[in-house]
Amino acid sequence: MSYLLSLDQGTTSSRAIIFDEHGKVYASAQRETQIKTPHSGWVEQDAMEIWTTQITVVQQAIASARLLTKDIKALGLTNQRETTVVGDKRAGKPLAPAIVWQDRRATDWCNLLVQNHLSEKIHTLTGLRIDPYFSAVKLVWLLENVQGITALSEQIM
Repeated sequence: MSYLLSLDQGTTSSRAIIFDEHGKVYASAQRETQIKTPHSGWVEQDAMEIWTTQITVVQQAIASARLLTKDIKALGLTNQRETTVVGDKRAGKPLAPAIVWQDRRATDWCNLLVQNHLSEKIHTLTGLRIDPYFSAVKLVWLLENVQGITALSEQIM
């Protein structure tokens, strides 16, 4: 029999579900993930916690199903989309907490773009409106506010 492993890394939990070839749930596992709000409008998560809980639920679901990884024939993924993580590829470690999609810390920078009449230009180039929801403004915030990220990015360019 063939199986599909579905991974759901959401805002509040990591989940793995194994479906059989008829679409029936064969096994599942779930672990909560913590959200931190260190300042008003800021929403963060520990990027390593996201990673380790996802690995853990995959291992638990496969063990619970009594399957081998070779029995998994397909993989489906869903995630938090605009949650942003910056890591050091060489060290395999995040350089800052994950900035969650709900985070509004880049609001001032977004407002500056609007005040500089860049809304139409950005929308034309990207198809997106200026909003702290999107990863690009989170990356700007990280580059401007987390020591070492700019230097590291310059090394790999």
